[in-house]
Formats: sequence, structure tokens, C-alpha cells
Amino acid sequence: MFCLRSHGVKKLLVFLGKNIVWDGSRDKRTIKIGKLDDNDIVLQDSRVSRNHAVIVKEGGTFYVYDNGSTNGTYLNNKRLPKKIRRELSEENKIFISPYTLNCKILQEIDEHQGTRVEPLDDAVEDAFHYGSMLGKSEAMLKVYDQIQKVAKERDPVLIRGESGTGKELVAWEIFTSGNRVDKPYVAINSGAIPKTLLLSELFGHEKGSFSGADARKIGKFEEAHGGTLFLDEIGDTLPETQIALLRVLQDGVFYRIGGREEIRVDVRVISATNQNLEQLIDAGKFREDLYQRLSVYTIMLPPLRERGEDIDLLAQHFLRQYASERSGSIPLITPAAMERLRTFPWPGNVRQLESVMKRTLLYKGDHSPIDVQDLDLDDVRQPFAEQILKNPTRPQFIKILEEVNWNTRKAATLLGVTTKAVQNKANRYGIKLREIKKHGYKPE
Repeated sequence: MFCLRSHGVKKLLVFLGKNIVWDGSRDKRTIKIGKLDDNDIVLQDSRVSRNHAVIVKEGGTFYVYDNGSTNGTYLNNKRLPKKIRRELSEENKIFISPYTLNCKILQEIDEHQGTRVEPLDDAVEDAFHYGSMLGKSEAMLKVYDQIQKVAKERDPVLIRGESGTGKELVAWEIFTSGNRVDKPYVAINSGAIPKTLLLSELFGHEKGSFSGADARKIGKFEEAHGGTLFLDEIGDTLPETQIALLRVLQDGVFYRIGGREEIRVDVRVISATNQNLEQLIDAGKFREDLYQRLSVYTIMLPPLRERGEDIDLLAQHFLRQYASERSGSIPLITPAAMERLRTFPWPGNVRQLESVMKRTLLYKGDHSPIDVQDLDLDDVRQPFAEQILKNPTRPQFIKILEEVNWNTRKAATLLGVTTKAVQNKANRYGIKLREIKKHGYKPE
């Protein structure tokens, strides 16, 4: 992975009592603290874990995080959540029982100051990971804190955020951090299933209950018994489905379609939406009592345009990931290219950034640093909207549909047009949306 780094700006000193245990003379980006002898700062005490904590330098800033210790790490009398980094100010106290480390950050001046692109090692990236999620912005730190607070609870969680922000990752991290991690985790995308079939998918049906019901079907709630059920795109449900959801949330019971047996389940429900549920409630399209049941805890996932600090980290992560898959070298990114990524509005959020970095790596033919002209980056929102409203080409229309995974509602929202307008345009171009949703898109 790579990052932009300013040179000779800050130096960290760490004191234990009056003794300097780290003088900053070695230009290391990770300073490991623990009981084992291979740590940079060794603290010999039974209360100290083998690899207790880590100080990380990223750019010109120092951070500290607890590395999964038994007894915890405290920064200025506040316990650090595990694996979530906190920025060090000019003077700090890190308490690792029974030791207090005094940290001082000194400003230095280097006549050769400048910015260049250089590798960022695994430990630095790890400091900004929360399971499968990656981010160092304050907005994402708030999300991580919320995940930790709600993970071990029993009540439902509603995750809200724009398309492509990673709501499914938040749901997964809540599950893996909770008490049901050894139980089933079942996910269903309500928007990807015909609304008339969703009730059967969730609650199952008995043989002969309707045309085509040739055998008994177990629904997702039964599959998730004892564990967690993730309902994505919850705003896309029909009234009869909402009523059934409300009952199972209230009483923990339901009936299969066509069935007489009352089925009792113990399921924690996590739901997600990119829609304005309050507007749907006002329009009579979503039940307010169901909303209250689903949103006992609510996590708001920020759009990428509000996570400026995370864009370089994510872009480089995706480059590294796809370069590894292709068994190729990881290209550098020039400061100009990185600035272009930071200032792009990202209407498709993290999913769009991932696609851009993947295509850029695929299309770039040499190993020179990625520059602005190498980025396969289209200003999706306005150019595509203007083209679709005026005289778009078929390939341009297909490209925007691919960006939103062939979801006409999301395409309409992205372009500022109606869903009907998107469907009409698809029909005129002979694009069979239903077949593509079922079988995937096959380029002609």
C-alpha cells in the first residue's frame, strides 16, 4: 500500500519515568509495545500482554491503538477500544498497567521537506481496519464505536446510508462482534427479490399453498433461528410483508404461507436502507410501528464524499488487493492523481471507488506511477444525467446501470430522473433488465 508522506516534520519521544524508551532516531512507522522481547518498547509485567499496543505514524501524524490486550490500554485516562486508533497530541500519557508512558511529539524542520509517494506497510493499514471495514476519519471512528456498543445487544439495528457505502459490512461486523457469532448469519436483499415473492423467502411456505409451491420451503427466519438475519433494502417491502415482519419482531412468531403451525424463532434482525423511511411513512408506503421496531439502534453510514481522509487509504487498499490477485506489482500513485480522487464527488461511494481502481489497474499497461490521465474516472452524476436526458449512447447508458448493479431505482436517484424514465430508456435500447437481474449481464 502507498501513501503521501511529508518528511522531517515530527519526531516522537516516549519516556518511562525519566528514562527515554523511544527517542525517534529510527524512522519506523510502527512502534510495538508489549511483554515480548521483540517489541520496540518492552514492558515486563504479568499484566502486560505479549503484543499489547501499537503506535503508528501515518503521514505526519501519530496514532495509538490497543492490539487486543487483556487488561486494556488507556490514553489520557480513557480506555481505548480494541483495534481502534486514536490520534496522539503533542503531549500524552499512555497507561498500560502498571506503567505510564509519557509521549511528546516534537516539530522538526528539514530543508529537504517535500511530498512523495511511498509504500505504507501492513501494520499501518491494519491500524485503520475494523474487521472488513477500512477508514481513519472521525465519521468512521464514530461508526466503529457504535458497532461495539450495539453488537452484544439483542434489539434490532437499522443501518442507514447511501448506496455503495458498505452497509452490509457494518451488519457483518455487528454479527461477528456479538454474542451470536457462532450461530447462523443469514442475509437477504429485499430489493433484489420480486416483492410478491419476498414474503415466501422470509417466512417460507407449505406445499400447495400457491401455484408453483411444489414442496415445503423453509424461510430465512427459520434458517436464522438462534442467530442473525440481515434484511437489506428494507424500504422495498410490500404492506403484507411489513405486517408479518412487525409480528415476528413483536412476538417472535409467524406462520409459513399456507401453514397453520405457529413457528417461534429467536432471531436478531439487522436491517439496512438507502431510502428516506420518514418520507415513505408520510406517503403511507412504510409502517411507522415497524420503523420503530427496526430502529431501536440506528447507525448512519457516511457517504464517501464526507470521508475525505479515507479516500487515499481506500484507493491504495483496492490497488493492493487487485494487484495481489493479478500477481502483479503494486503501482505508485502520484500526488496529482490522489488529489483528483479526493476531490471527486463519488456518487457511487466506496463501491464506485473500488470499481475505478480495479479498472485503472486493468487498463494501465506499464509499472509507472498512476497519474491523473490514467484514472478511469467518469464524472457520473452530471455528464451521465445530461446525456440520458438528451441523446445518450447505448454504451454510456449500460455503463451507468453497471455502476449501480442494474438497480433502476438507484440509477434514477443517481441521475435525478424517474424510475420510469430509466425503464423507458432501457426498453428503447433493447436492454432486458429483468433477464439481466436474473442471469447477469453478458456483453454483446
